[in-house]
Amino acid sequence: MTQKRSKIWIRAAILLFSLVVSWWLSEAPSFHKLELASLDMRFRLRGERPPVDSPIVILAIDDQSDASTPHRWPWPRSYFAHVIENLNEAGVRVIGVDVLFDQLDYSDMASDSALASVLGAFDNVVLAGKIESASGRYQRLTLKPPAPPFLNAGSAWGLVSTEVDNDGITRRCLLSQTHQDSVYPSFVMEIYRKYAGLDAGTRLEDFGRYYRLGEKIIPKYDRYAMLINYA
Repeated sequence: MTQKRSKIWIRAAILLFSLVVSWWLSEAPSFHKLELASLDMRFRLRGERPPVDSPIVILAIDDQSDASTPHRWPWPRSYFAHVIENLNEAGVRVIGVDVLFDQLDYSDMASDSALASVLGAFDNVVLAGKIESASGRYQRLTLKPPAPPFLNAGSAWGLVSTEVDNDGITRRCLLSQTHQDSVYPSFVMEIYRKYAGLDAGTRLEDFGRYYRLGEKIIPKYDRYAMLINYA
């Protein structure tokens, strides 16, 4: 009996030691870098994927578009109002505006009113918000949703944020973020919710190893993000 108990304690000690070593390795920066390199290698071994028909169109704001407009950036909000109207006339199903409108433009209130009016006329627009980290002695996180006139128009909104790994490469897409005990969906999740025709009460459900939005199952990469499947 004594020998049997000793063997049990030895096995338990070995198991505990293995768990501690595994946890320590997973938290070690060198191990984390090795995992990232392994992930990149797996993408390269898989190879490129041929382009497929996609319902997504990116209307980019770049130097050329800025140079071709009478106003320099930041543009009047009336520009975005016209774009939203034109896209709806073209039959676009969902419009995601990846620009922060967290403050009013007091120098051009008529332009803000034009955007708010258009947002009230169409229910297929998703605006962007952000959780901003203030630098200083203490880290302070501030929620920056769209300004009240745009929110009151009834537009959906989601958080835009880019998670960069230690080596400077973006591999993850945030699906939600928590701020002061409230969970806020990401910009891309709100766009998908609109596109899938889910009502405003449909929320991103957390099942531990995966998220679910309506009937869509989204595997997790870490606590708040999915892995980007680069083409």
